[in-house]
Amino acid sequence: MATENSKPSLRGFFVSWAILTVVGVAISLYAPVRVLPHSMSQSMHLSILTIVVFSVAAAPVAAGVYAATLHILRHHTFRGD
Repeated sequence: MATENSKPSLRGFFVSWAILTVVGVAISLYAPVRVLPHSMSQSMHLSILTIVVFSVAAAPVAAGVYAATLHILRHHTFRGD
């Protein structure tokens, strides 16, 4: 009898999710400074801050979607007969 578990481990999924989340948050924090122009008014500063807050909040969700896609492509592809 085989003692190994035939189900693939989710450890790779969670590692991929954590790495992609860190990368997404880092990009969300540093990209607006490089891409968007300097704020000339208080309302533009609040708009940039809103973009940063929503981007940081959305990073774990987007990372989960990408990590799930990678996990599915890696473990649930048809390998033939």
